[in-house]
Amino acid sequence: MQPEPVYDAPRYRPPTAVEKMRRHNRVIFSEGRRIIIQKAGGMIKARYEGSSNFVFGDNPMHAAKRLHFWE
Repeated sequence: MQPEPVYDAPRYRPPTAVEKMRRHNRVIFSEGRRIIIQKAGGMIKARYEGSSNFVFGDNPMHAAKRLHFWE
């Protein structure tokens, strides 16, 4: 009788701040329009999907808020 194989389960990796804000921004700030959050060097940039205009922020929440009030 063979021993049961041991499988390496993928390690749990908590979502990054950017991943969390992608989900959160879609609900809170976008009024139905999807917000794209991207890293740009040391800053975070946010733009509405399909738009070429973007704003910078210190963190994902800041960028999304600035985008929300900018347009």
